[in-house]
Amino acid sequence: MSSFAYSSKWYVNDGSTTGDIYCSAIGNNANSGTAASPFATVSYVISNKTLSAGDIVYIDGGTYNEQWTLNSNADGGSSGNPVLFQGAGISLSKNVVTGASDAVYIGNGSAAGNSYITITNMYFETQNSSYSTVYVSANTTNIIFNTCSFKNICSTGYCVNYYQTTSCRVMFSTLSSSGHGVGLYYGSNHIVDGNTITMTNKVPGNTCGVFLNGTGAGAQVADNCTISSNKISGGNYGLDIQGEGTGNLWKNNYIWNCDYGIYADNGGTDHPSNTFKFNSLRTDKNCMKGDFNSWTIKNNIFYLVGGTGYYCMYMNDASHDPTTSNYNLYYYPTSGGQAGYRNGTSYAAVAANWKNVFNSNEANSLVGDPDWSSSTVLDLTASSPAINVAVTDATVTDDVRRNPSYIRPNSNQDIGAYEYNATLPIELIQFKVSYNPDGNLLNWITASEINNNFFTLERSYDGILYEPFENIKGAGNSSVQISYAAKDPLVFDGTVYYRLKQTDYNGAFTYSKIVSVSNKQNERLNMFIYPNPSSGQTVFSFSSQQSGAFPFVIYDLSGKKVYSATIAGIIGENKFELNLSDLENSVYYVNIILDENNSSTSKFIKID
Repeated sequence: MSSFAYSSKWYVNDGSTTGDIYCSAIGNNANSGTAASPFATVSYVISNKTLSAGDIVYIDGGTYNEQWTLNSNADGGSSGNPVLFQGAGISLSKNVVTGASDAVYIGNGSAAGNSYITITNMYFETQNSSYSTVYVSANTTNIIFNTCSFKNICSTGYCVNYYQTTSCRVMFSTLSSSGHGVGLYYGSNHIVDGNTITMTNKVPGNTCGVFLNGTGAGAQVADNCTISSNKISGGNYGLDIQGEGTGNLWKNNYIWNCDYGIYADNGGTDHPSNTFKFNSLRTDKNCMKGDFNSWTIKNNIFYLVGGTGYYCMYMNDASHDPTTSNYNLYYYPTSGGQAGYRNGTSYAAVAANWKNVFNSNEANSLVGDPDWSSSTVLDLTASSPAINVAVTDATVTDDVRRNPSYIRPNSNQDIGAYEYNATLPIELIQFKVSYNPDGNLLNWITASEINNNFFTLERSYDGILYEPFENIKGAGNSSVQISYAAKDPLVFDGTVYYRLKQTDYNGAFTYSKIVSVSNKQNERLNMFIYPNPSSGQTVFSFSSQQSGAFPFVIYDLSGKKVYSATIAGIIGENKFELNLSDLENSVYYVNIILDENNSSTSKFIKID
């Protein structure tokens, strides 16, 4: 593999430029890999370029048929500076693999595997019924899929399967599977958040939305994972945990049209000290079944569709009772359906005999129809008995919508994944961004504001990690329409994401939706910085098709100028060194300007 300087950008395109947003030419692996001369396949980039911290691979619109195999330990980023694979959108950039392979395979099983790789805005599908769509193997860490779409047709396979990995994520994605959605095998600190997971096949024991698996104590478990704000439907199990995983959290999930909501039945094996709260379940068989030793189970809705032989909560025996189970809403309208089962005894009704069966729990639980919007939309309506009756949990401030504009109040919270009484500190009717060569323009409009202290504008270059760059004073309290505007002081090539943070006088805050804009690519400038991160002596290089005096500026995260100079540029390759040891440890942006139409900005990290 050939190596390149830090912060490289590579471009990939298919055989057409129709609908492209990154490239101006069709792809060919004999090309140079720029936007004007893109490669034809991602696998060529992976095989022939060493991908380092801050590198970006842009995959333009088109349908590709190739396995992405990242199995060289040299390929990987660093904390806060991942290698980024960025598609043009799930409806545009598609990798549909017809051969006998996964669509994406990451890792080689060595002691130091690939790490800090983010893949976003891509569609992945494997059409071979023997393979999962994505497989991430042992000893990898921080492998993230954000705003992607996956399709799996293997009845025993996964849309995304992590095996012996740590701190990986699947976020804000859609998954459709004939088998499982996400698999977390023997790993820890994973996050599965904000996804829509649909199982298209019910094969007993074989289809699950999110599967945490481990075979014993020690390393062979799934620990400290967070499964939150997902919408899971179809299949045998919505959630499944095997082995002795501990410290896991399930919250704010919708689960419907599954046989079981959460299944933790592993033949008597403990799954100690996990937490299950603010979930809404509507299942054909048992809502919860298994061993719940030392669990916290609270503020959930259990809607049992099944009749005789099925239960809202099924516990195997008395030795695996939860520590806390309370403030739940039960509903079992079908004849024969019952509230609970424990240690060989059925309990038909919550009030009559299920309360206080184990550890004096369920004393504050209720029975009643949750009055959802429908059997597939589990939003509370105004008449729901779940409103305002949850035990307040200050650690849960959002709900299933994963929309930061809706927050749970500090008291009188609702049972279940949906907060009917979510407060709106501001009513935001518009937030948009538009490209401007001198800095992107941001505009937003509020219809009303309550205790609004100020706004903070935040930017991101990967859609995951955001940094603030400007505060705008709010109106406090207002019932009239107010327009706001700001400009991003930095100009950056490629796609830039923005969100608006709103902060109340009491310090509480919410976020807007995310907006993005694709800035004009500058092919006359390709700036590289190395080493990056750097502790002092730093080399800057760039290519130019003209000579002249070029302004060179370094900005901090707020857009403040911390260094400026004029570079005597020549046609071709330019290189110079600076000692930046006096800069504080932080992230900076380096901007060089050829003329009013051509500039480039790159990220630089200063460390000791």
